[in-house]
Amino acid sequence: MPNDLGATLSALEPFCEDLLAVAVESTYNWYWLVDGLSDHGYSARLVNTAAVQQYSGLKYAGARHDAYWLAHLMRLDILPATSVHARSATRAICCANDSAWYASVRAI
Repeated sequence: MPNDLGATLSALEPFCEDLLAVAVESTYNWYWLVDGLSDHGYSARLVNTAAVQQYSGLKYAGARHDAYWLAHLMRLDILPATSVHARSATRAICCANDSAWYASVRAI
């Protein structure tokens, strides 16, 4: 899936009546997607990727199987998610994180 809100909304549209929430698995630059999903009435859950336990008997790997696994965890109500702050706070936090990252890259 491209990093494009329109493409994401188009992919979700056939399922919008049945979706309770959308799991967003990202470690960087996720806020535009969460904001966009919220603007269009979707509940977004930001996945705590460090806390997700992978199924020990997993035979396949890849984005599709990860999506199935996250959906399964969400159905069981055990998906580890992090807090999604209000829009203004989220942008301030992301900008601070970006600045810290760029400063660390320049220091190397």
